[in-house]
Amino acid sequence: MPRARPPFITRRNLSNGAYILIIVSVLLIIAGSGVLFYTAVSDQIATDQAHGTATAQTNATTLARVITKTASAELNATMTAQTRGTATALASETVVAQAHATATAQANANVTATAQAVVRDPYPPYGGTLVLNDPLNDNSQGYNWDEYALPSSKDCKFVAGAYESTIHGTSGIERSKACFAENTDFTNFTFQVQVTVVKGSCGGVSFRGDSKAGNFYEFHVCSDGTYQLYNVDMGTISSPFASGSFPAIHKGLGQTNVVAVVAIGNTITLYVNGQNITSVINSLDSHGQIGCEATEIDNSTTVMFRNAMVWTL
Repeated sequence: MPRARPPFITRRNLSNGAYILIIVSVLLIIAGSGVLFYTAVSDQIATDQAHGTATAQTNATTLARVITKTASAELNATMTAQTRGTATALASETVVAQAHATATAQANANVTATAQAVVRDPYPPYGGTLVLNDPLNDNSQGYNWDEYALPSSKDCKFVAGAYESTIHGTSGIERSKACFAENTDFTNFTFQVQVTVVKGSCGGVSFRGDSKAGNFYEFHVCSDGTYQLYNVDMGTISSPFASGSFPAIHKGLGQTNVVAVVAIGNTITLYVNGQNITSVINSLDSHGQIGCEATEIDNSTTVMFRNAMVWTL
């Protein structure tokens, strides 16, 4: 039996409009998928960026905190170091100041000990106690040295780091001017002073004096190499008890002589530059003030005095 032939199927061709519609639909689907994909990707990127920003901010905040803590720690360390350094410096300065003070005290003690050793009584009987040691720079030692100026007559003053006695005049008559330490009164003693005749005739020491009454002993050396010891009574000069030339006297103006007198009872011993000149016996004055004097013989005389010392016996 012959096979039945399937019915003939007739295909219908699509029109151009249908193709276009199909293509547009496909494109729309693709575009929509792209938009969806882009949106998803953009959202993911935004999310990632947000997470990144947050992470970065968190990291930045953490880093800032770390830096702040580090800076604070460094600042604290610096301040602590500075404080410790300051404390150490202050402690060091204190130690140095204390060391200087100790050294100064020791130096002063050494100077005092040395001075005491050096300024022992250098004249027989050598047992004197130093009670006056005045450099004669000024009137600050409390001995109240005379200070006044009488034009065309007499001067007593401190000048150029020394004590100065001047007697003015060219009368050709021997006259003297004693400048006293008013706050002194000695009986048995050694009195020494450095004497420099810068102009005129003679200079030396006054002792056992009464400045108000004008009574005292006077011992001086002269620029010509001579010396004299005499008494002044109410301003009137007596005849010398001792006088003459002596080789130990430094002659000439501007020469310094160390003049000293040792008075014990009625015995008076004279020295110049450490050399014994002579001794005399006299009892007119038994105690009184010390002083520095200038003596005019031929013309005005100016004498400078330094380093007065007295040892009591």
